[in-house]
Amino acid sequence: MLFTIILWGRFVTIPNQIKRDNLFYKSEINNGIIKYAEPGKGTSRFKIEGRDTVYEFQPKMHAILNGERSFYSVAEPGDTVIKHAYSDTLTLIHKRSKYQYLY
Repeated sequence: MLFTIILWGRFVTIPNQIKRDNLFYKSEINNGIIKYAEPGKGTSRFKIEGRDTVYEFQPKMHAILNGERSFYSVAEPGDTVIKHAYSDTLTLIHKRSKYQYLY
């Protein structure tokens, strides 16, 4: 499904992926405890205990920030996630180690 807007007098189609990323960008997660994490279609998906929302984002691999390990391969139930609203960085605390994911 696509989303269409008018930009400078032209119709521009925005894929749903951009809309999902924008919603994730606006979201705030303060010390959320992961219920589960799994891969999506080119994305990582996870759910926080006590929330109905399933979060989905496209994390970038980075040698220094996350050892080039995908979010869903590191994250386990019980790990902590921190993400501030309008931030492009998600922090995962896993077994006393901190991983940061840009998207």
